[in-house]
Amino acid sequence: MRGKKKRGLLWVLCLAGLYLLLTHSLSDLTPKIQDITQVSLMRSVALDQGEEGGVRLTASGDPRREGTGGQTRPPLILKAEADSLLTAVMDLERQSNGAVEFGHVKDCVIGQEQAEAGIQGLLDFLERDFSMRLDTDLYLLREEEGGAAVEDLASAASSLSLRLEALRSDRVYGGRGWNYHVRSFLSQLADNGTALLPVLRLEENPDYDPAKEDSQSKGKLSLDGLCFFRGDRLGGILTREESLGAALLTDQNQLDSLTVELDGGTMASVQLVWAKMEPRLLRNEAGEAEGLVLSLSMKGDLNEIRGWADPWDPDVLREIEAGCCRLLEERCRAALNRSRQEETDFLHLKRSLILRYPLMASELEQWWQQNFSRMEIRLEVRGEIQRSYNIDRPMGDEYRGQAS
Repeated sequence: MRGKKKRGLLWVLCLAGLYLLLTHSLSDLTPKIQDITQVSLMRSVALDQGEEGGVRLTASGDPRREGTGGQTRPPLILKAEADSLLTAVMDLERQSNGAVEFGHVKDCVIGQEQAEAGIQGLLDFLERDFSMRLDTDLYLLREEEGGAAVEDLASAASSLSLRLEALRSDRVYGGRGWNYHVRSFLSQLADNGTALLPVLRLEENPDYDPAKEDSQSKGKLSLDGLCFFRGDRLGGILTREESLGAALLTDQNQLDSLTVELDGGTMASVQLVWAKMEPRLLRNEAGEAEGLVLSLSMKGDLNEIRGWADPWDPDVLREIEAGCCRLLEERCRAALNRSRQEETDFLHLKRSLILRYPLMASELEQWWQQNFSRMEIRLEVRGEIQRSYNIDRPMGDEYRGQAS
């Protein structure tokens, strides 16, 4: 009898526990329904150095549409400063009336001061946090804090992410594919200890009218070449010529335009549509490696010619091709000289060479470390011009030329 009472009491306790679970705890286990209008989607973030070694985080969405009339408001901008990026993100989430979602972040702008102090820890957070994206594009903002770009480009018709999207579609530093995202940057650092990033320049918008601040942005953003990181710190900013050469030697530049002046004052404009660099070893008579040959092949469209030169003349076409090859060689040589001067292989030539000769990987690794700054490096540039209005129809072998 006593055993039956114990079993009955046990059943009562179990039912009471089940009731409490269903009425109180189950709501915590099921997904919470959120009003989509109360979710703030962040599209861009900026990272700057804070006080006493902390980090300043600025996040922004796109212009917000309200009502059914199609009117828009400037994007929501949230700012926080903390000892760590995780704490700053949590502070941002508490600032909004609703949820703050970072899963749609496409761009990350890093201030120059923060880049000089080091960004490895910040990128580790972007790599590990489940809501961030490894394909977030990285940029360096020259001589400014990244948060300035977020604020100065905010208007009812503009935002940092919209402006960067326009820059990505019209670029000469990433024609084949934009390879300046978090995943690529971390891979390059792990593989070669150095990586390239595009540089942004923020200037005042000359057309800005304070009376129309809701519809006009105060800042004007443009691409300003490339920079290289040595480890996780900014190593230097390349000049325009060095940046264009670096983009060519890393197979990124395929949308550039070339202007060549011919004898007699004729100007020829050529659109670069394809470029490919292939390295090969330069060997001595004993078969030992003593240098490197970089062979760059390019194809271009003859877009415009102004002057008295006849574009049907084979000699004129050879002169145009030779001029394009000289211009590309100057750019590549400028980037190569800067790389050797800095003793930093930000062009990733060693990696390209090892991919070309995989069976010699260990030997090339040792040889490269000992000879990079003093080895002989030759440049060979070959060009081919096609008609811009029909790129599938080449001019013919008699109109083609090569220059090395």
